[in-house]
Amino acid sequence: MYGEDYLLELIYMHRERLQQKFLLLLCDPVVATGLLTKDRFDKLARERGVPVPRSLEWDMLSDIEGPVLAKPRSKCNWHHSPLQSRLFGRSKALAFENGRAVMAQPSVWSFREQLVFQEYIRGDDRQLWSFHGVSDEQGKILASFLGRKLRTWPPFTGESSFIEMIQNEELAAFGRRMAEQLPLKGPFKIDLKTDVESGRHFVLEVNARFNLWHCLGAANGLNLMEIAYDYVLAGKRPSALSYRTDTRWLCLPLDWRAYRALSRQGQLTLADWVSSILFTRTVYNVFAWSDPAPLAMTFVRKVRKLFRLMKVWWRQWPSTAS
Repeated sequence: MYGEDYLLELIYMHRERLQQKFLLLLCDPVVATGLLTKDRFDKLARERGVPVPRSLEWDMLSDIEGPVLAKPRSKCNWHHSPLQSRLFGRSKALAFENGRAVMAQPSVWSFREQLVFQEYIRGDDRQLWSFHGVSDEQGKILASFLGRKLRTWPPFTGESSFIEMIQNEELAAFGRRMAEQLPLKGPFKIDLKTDVESGRHFVLEVNARFNLWHCLGAANGLNLMEIAYDYVLAGKRPSALSYRTDTRWLCLPLDWRAYRALSRQGQLTLADWVSSILFTRTVYNVFAWSDPAPLAMTFVRKVRKLFRLMKVWWRQWPSTAS
């Protein structure tokens, strides 16, 4: 059950050897390699008729008057990399007022070879959607659901902090069509955004792996990981494909930061934030009453880190005190 890009890349690199011992359901090699980096995906999407934001070359940025997004070219070896720590932080993308603002940032200049630039699709977090599914070896979808980001941190460009599943046949039909046009095989997630002015749907990103949304899907009655396992192991196709939308997923620390950022912008009050959390059924990123150990270990790690910092400080204190 691979849930990171670097694991997926490892599997693709050794797929022939792995398939001798393991049952795998993977995208075709051309599609697989096309999904691993943003520039390859842009080329693949345009060849397959998938609508994506317009790509912008570095030399043309000075002429772009509208908003521009900068994204990492690849998310492999992403966590704790210089690109993440020095430029992106928690954000998945950086938004700029125009192309000149991009070129005015020295840090962007330094990392420009590791970045791709795109035209910004108009709209906030409420225009972000994701279509999740599992397809067979012919690219036929076995099961799928649709989700929406309610809040992210940082707002508009960050990680999911509060998400929900929805029913929208128009968006679901668009997602199915995109999955079949590539085509995708095995587990996948298609990130979508609807232009708030034109109403057009665009594909922002495709990940052919498992992800946090599958926890929410299972909580709402559609377990894509189980469906993938049963199909790969026994060729079993699911009979029931319906799902509920009454349970949401929450990462409370991130969502608190999202609230504070939105509050400073006058977009969310404390009462509205609290009510959105309290008056809904929720599953959490590391907490469950039936399994409290992950949350407990999170606190243990934080305490250990605090003690290590105090130990370092205590050793340095005599020299600074003198």
